Amino acid sequence: MSGNHIASLDRIHFHGLSNLADLRLSGNQLTTIPSSAFINLPNLELIFLAFNFIENLNEKTFDNLGKLQFLQLGANRIKRCNHKVFSTLRTLQILDLSVNQLSFVEDYCFKDMTSLYGVSLAKNQLKTIGSNSFYGLRNLVEINISSNPIHRIASQALNDLHNLTILDLSSNGIGYIPPYAFNVSDPSHVNRLQLQNNFISVLDRHAFDGLYSLQTFGLSRNSLSDAENTHNSWVLTSSRILYVDLSNNALNQMLYLVGIEHDQIKMLDLSNNRISEMTVSWFGGLPTFLRPLASLNLANNYIDTLYNGTFAPATNLTILTLSGNLIHSISEFAFKDLTKLTELYLANNRLKNIERFLRNDFRCLNTLNFSTSYLSIQFISSEAMHNLPQLQRLSINNNRLNNLTCKGFSKSIVEIDVSFNKMEARGINIYDQILSKLAAYPRVV
Repeated sequence: MSGNHIASLDRIHFHGLSNLADLRLSGNQLTTIPSSAFINLPNLELIFLAFNFIENLNEKTFDNLGKLQFLQLGANRIKRCNHKVFSTLRTLQILDLSVNQLSFVEDYCFKDMTSLYGVSLAKNQLKTIGSNSFYGLRNLVEINISSNPIHRIASQALNDLHNLTILDLSSNGIGYIPPYAFNVSDPSHVNRLQLQNNFISVLDRHAFDGLYSLQTFGLSRNSLSDAENTHNSWVLTSSRILYVDLSNNALNQMLYLVGIEHDQIKMLDLSNNRISEMTVSWFGGLPTFLRPLASLNLANNYIDTLYNGTFAPATNLTILTLSGNLIHSISEFAFKDLTKLTELYLANNRLKNIERFLRNDFRCLNTLNFSTSYLSIQFISSEAMHNLPQLQRLSINNNRLNNLTCKGFSKSIVEIDVSFNKMEARGINIYDQILSKLAAYPRVV
């Protein structure tokens, strides 16, 4: 019955349908749901009421729905709801109230929904989360409160959520995280915390205490800077942390901001910050933290030089992204210890020569990207190519190459991109040699 012009409901509309399990009324013109509208549908398990014009929910709207598991109320005009509306929905597992006009969640609103597994309040007009907003939801696993104007979370707001695993607070107006704000339970089960697109500039040292199971941590697109946090470094106590996203902030370095106490992190994203210097000591303060790191993204910063030993502690790196910086100089042994590296991205820099650092041991490297890097080299030596035995994809497009020899190219190579360079007629013979040697390979651009 979705996508029609139904403007009203009455219990008589469902007379004789007592075995109905799935009711879909999305995309109609409903403005209200009268009391006991579904009283004749005791076996309903799913109700879809999204994309209507519903403004109010009556206290007895959902009476006699003892088997209901899924309730979709998203994209309506609901402005408020209280615990009496949902008090009979003890079997409900998923509740979607996203894209409405809720300005607050009344205390104890969901307290009788003891089976609730997931709730979405995204894209409403919530400004605060009170201490008892989620009281009683001991089985709740996922909360989505993203895209609201929330600026404050009460310190006890999550205390009753003993099984909470995923918490999405992204795209709000949060400027400060109080101490112990996420101390949900002991032990905490939260493994994914999303705080991106807020206004957080300062992190209290104890803001994330209690998050012992955290694996994915998003803080991108905030206002974090070294100036604000120099004397207030924070600590993640999780021994399971795998991915930390600090991209799109105003960080000059990371030493003050990532006080990881354990060594399980695999991915770190610091792209689109203000990092300018990469000295040997840049990673020196956190060797244990960086040793297991597999992926490091430093794209779109202000790095201009890579020195010998810069990445020495991060010996397990497999993916390193340095595109979009100002790199003009790379010391000969800058990548000396990265023997497990499989992908290296240096596009959109200011490199003029790549021969020297290609003498490092890149035994596992299969993807190498130098596109748009002002390269004016004429060839890559066989000695340099000898250190790339597993190379499969080489991108040197949008540079200033006049010609290119193929001495020492790996037989593993499947793609070479030399488009948009300065190849001239006098370089055709050399270029033809490349084409003939790569005749068996799938792609040369």
